[in-house]
Amino acid sequence: MTEIRLIGAGGEYMDSAVLVEWHVRPGDAVAKGQLVATVETAKAATEVEAPVGGTVAELLAAVGDEVAVGAAIARLAGGNGAMEPASPRGPGLPRRLPAGFASPLARRLARDAGIDLSALRGSGPHGRITRRDVLSAAPRAPEPRPEPEPRPEPEHGRSGGYRRAMAAQMARTLQIPMFSVSVDCDGSALLAERRRIKAVGGIATVNDLIVFRVARLLARHPDLNAHWAEDRSVPQERVNVGVAMATEAGLVVPVLRDADRLSLAETAAGLRRLRERAEAQGLAAAEVSGATLTVTNLGGFGVADFVPIVNPPQVAILAVAAFRPTAVFDGARLESRPVARLTMSADHRAVDGAGVARFLDALRADLEAFSVVA
Repeated sequence: MTEIRLIGAGGEYMDSAVLVEWHVRPGDAVAKGQLVATVETAKAATEVEAPVGGTVAELLAAVGDEVAVGAAIARLAGGNGAMEPASPRGPGLPRRLPAGFASPLARRLARDAGIDLSALRGSGPHGRITRRDVLSAAPRAPEPRPEPEPRPEPEHGRSGGYRRAMAAQMARTLQIPMFSVSVDCDGSALLAERRRIKAVGGIATVNDLIVFRVARLLARHPDLNAHWAEDRSVPQERVNVGVAMATEAGLVVPVLRDADRLSLAETAAGLRRLRERAEAQGLAAAEVSGATLTVTNLGGFGVADFVPIVNPPQVAILAVAAFRPTAVFDGARLESRPVARLTMSADHRAVDGAGVARFLDALRADLEAFSVVA
């Protein structure tokens, strides 16, 4: 008898995951490497595969259960690794998910729209059907329904499990002696540069421009590009910027790796790709791990000011508020300019207020004189 155990593939501080879905039942024959379950951590959905071939003898956890890392979730009979694959694919072919396999959100949308998932071709990882695939196949109604549609019921195990995992991660921040420093930034040059890029057919959001500048600057501030490990701060060789994104399933922080080496176009393209994968709930564990600093931007919601929470083992996080028309004196003249508040929270064990202030002052100067060439 072979046990299928949950391994720690969800990034830093993963100690448990919520079982979202079983893809097998007792009595099913499975091949080595076949998808048997989907679990969800605070950061991403992760697939669990059979370590050997065999027959499913028993499922040890139910959908919605929180499972500790290392715990067994199923048992396989005859699991000696010698069983032939259950599907006709050769061992060298890329693994594809079963036809009609979809994310929970995609399944709910398909059910509501009466769409047969087996008829769709998935664009997600390994052929997974995503929300976008379902929406593309949905027929357009000729007229909107006069009565409001009822709110869909949350899927069993996903919303609550995701929140529990996120809550556990955030609870760890209570052990961090955090402090925050804020500066106001004139966004006139930044917004003008974005308009110029758009005018010549380029694609870049305000957040793309800010992440681009943060990454370049972070390479010159190793005290902030660091992880706290036990009793000391460890500067990181690579600049990996985490970017907080709100999705229908909740908050997720995908990581733009080696961000200081990317051009603005590469930064914008990388963040678009990560957002698409985040919205499709298709981020791999490696795409949500290893951030050395996080940027969170609530400017799109019109937020004037907010204080972010450091996500360990990182030692700092930057919050960007909305650019709002603000009266500013330019010499003797009073002008209206777009001004946003930038707030950085940091771990006082790793960095002091002066270090954070120097970074924010340099970032403000970069943004107020923004140029892609500079």
